[in-house]
Amino acid sequence: MTKNSKKKLLPLLLWILFGLVAVAIVGLVISKSAKKEHTYELLTPTAGDSIIHSTVLTGSIEPRDEVLVKPQMSGIIAELLHLPGDMVQEGDLVARIRMVPDIATVQNAASRVESARVAVRTAYDVYRRDSLLMAQKILAREKYEQSKGSYDRAVIDLESAQEQLQLVSKGSSARTAQQNNTLVRATVSGTILEQPVKVGTSVIQANNFNDGTTIVSIADLNDLLFVGNVNESDVNKVSIGAHARLRVGAITDRTYPATVEYVSPKGKDTAGTILFEVKAALHGGDLSDLKAGFSSNAEIELDRRTDVLTIPESAITYEGDQAYVFVSTNGGNKESDFTKQAVTLGLSDGLKVEVVSGLQGNEQLRGNQLSSTKK
Repeated sequence: MTKNSKKKLLPLLLWILFGLVAVAIVGLVISKSAKKEHTYELLTPTAGDSIIHSTVLTGSIEPRDEVLVKPQMSGIIAELLHLPGDMVQEGDLVARIRMVPDIATVQNAASRVESARVAVRTAYDVYRRDSLLMAQKILAREKYEQSKGSYDRAVIDLESAQEQLQLVSKGSSARTAQQNNTLVRATVSGTILEQPVKVGTSVIQANNFNDGTTIVSIADLNDLLFVGNVNESDVNKVSIGAHARLRVGAITDRTYPATVEYVSPKGKDTAGTILFEVKAALHGGDLSDLKAGFSSNAEIELDRRTDVLTIPESAITYEGDQAYVFVSTNGGNKESDFTKQAVTLGLSDGLKVEVVSGLQGNEQLRGNQLSSTKK
């Protein structure tokens, strides 16, 4: 091929290439401009359905009443007779305290005993003398009775002083042996939850200036509550007696029924959110697997509808405040097969919603888009 023929062939190839590119571009434009028609999933309303609107609260399992057992005197723990987890009955001995007497108090009590003994001896001498005079009928009965009364009162004062000395030095007396202050007993029946002291720990009794040292805490683990918080937007929807279903994080294969029995009338600001405390009592079945402090979630029923017509939320579109569905006119699922129908809605649980009016229940509704086809 000569040089001149090559020059003539090159423009021809360029024109051919240009033509092919133009044809491809035109074809692409025509393809994109072709009208597509979507197809949709068909949904059927459910008649006679039930719908529940609920909210989920986060909280924990707690005993209804947790009793703190405190000593009736100050001293040092000498013996602990139970461990956390043990069952105890009201009156059972849980600890013994070794008393550490206050020297000044003991000395004052001992001095009172000695003074009372002197008073008894003096009163006895007077009483014995008056008794002899009374026997000789040379003393008025009134005077005799006065001396006898003085002697009796002196004896009572001595017994009281001796008892007080025993109490401040030993923690108990002969008269109060059954109420020995060195013995700490359970005040209720239940399970020991905590025992924050050890043998040798110094403890003090409750007084006007101190709450006292807790020896053990006791609670009935068959009477448990869910304690959680509800947001201010839902608090007015949670009512006393509402049903709840509890799920415990540590027990994944079981739920526990409960009933709301308390809604706090006052909210608390928690990280900028106003929360109200809610308590629900657990009931029905064995609660032995539950422990105080378990974290849990409570699904609380806010409202319920039964025997109503429901449709999936995915079938609904909104224009302003008006809800619409698209009804298939001939059983087809193409976009041209649907007509728009206004409906009135009721209660929703987020997945399905109650239809108050606008549908009979035998319609087929447009759901999610499936695919697109060229027309």
